[in-house]
Amino acid sequence: MSQLDNVERLKGAGFAIKTPLPEEYEAVIQGMSEEELGVLIALKERLDVAQASTEPHIGPYAFFMAPPF
Repeated sequence: MSQLDNVERLKGAGFAIKTPLPEEYEAVIQGMSEEELGVLIALKERLDVAQASTEPHIGPYAFFMAPPF
């Protein structure tokens, strides 16, 4: 799989990535290794499971990988 597919892989794993990306962010994502992508995706999956079991009155959390809004 080419490095150019990394953005689509992350989107497919549920990351909300707005495109076009700033050049600096695109360079980071394109330069990620298979291992780095795997860790990032696995971490998101684990955080999603934790979020799914969080009490509704606590509400959703924006994790460190989310941009400020």
